[in-house]
Amino acid sequence: MSFGSNTALKNYKLPEEEMRELLPYLYQDFEEIQTNTEAMIELAQLYWLDLEGKNVIDLCCSKGTSLLKLAKKFQCKGVGVDISSHFVADAKLRSLQNRLTSLVTFEHDDIRNYIKTNHTQYDLVIYPYHESIFGDMDTSLNHLQKLLKPKGHLLLSAQYRLKSLHSDISVVEEENIKSVETSIMESAFKNIGRVKDKQFDYTDRLKKEHHMLNKRSQELIAQKPYLRAHLDSFLQEHKRKIHQFQDNLLSHATWLLQLR
Repeated sequence: MSFGSNTALKNYKLPEEEMRELLPYLYQDFEEIQTNTEAMIELAQLYWLDLEGKNVIDLCCSKGTSLLKLAKKFQCKGVGVDISSHFVADAKLRSLQNRLTSLVTFEHDDIRNYIKTNHTQYDLVIYPYHESIFGDMDTSLNHLQKLLKPKGHLLLSAQYRLKSLHSDISVVEEENIKSVETSIMESAFKNIGRVKDKQFDYTDRLKKEHHMLNKRSQELIAQKPYLRAHLDSFLQEHKRKIHQFQDNLLSHATWLLQLR
């Protein structure tokens, strides 16, 4: 599973400048952060996606796991972009170790800046959704369509609500909250397929992740006690997320979309 550092910061409410450099240490034990590359590969194979030689961009790529695995499996070419210089350095090292440097490159940049200055269009975009980056799902899909060639594809990962997170939202109000599927239907994309993570498995993975994050947080606190409040808040937010998955309030899935 892989989420870029931008998204991890927003999901767990970390102070960006102070905490960004800590994420590679906190997540050193994980190959992926909150995405599911195996689901991406499953979708690509199930729907006969021809990726050989195709141009791919992985936005918020973190350690580059998704792009590296897709390049190795399908021989596609691509670039991964992440705001963490440490994650990008890790991704570059892994591409060298896997002998994939002829197929993939990695860039250190905020993806919003990168796409403003880079006008390349791609056959496939990989994006772990979070509203803090481009905006809500409707706005995000509008941004992402501009990166794609005609009939291009998007692999979209997202956590989404199964039911209200707030007890004071009535049934009528809840019905008016737009779903991911509705946003896709109203966008320039058509929904090719979806792989939903099994609720128990995803929750269990989050619990194991929390154990290691707590261990790494305590190591950091021992070195830098002034970080305690920030790291305690980080861990509390992560635990809250686990409870939301346990209580079937949140779920996670990967979609394969295509420009109409």
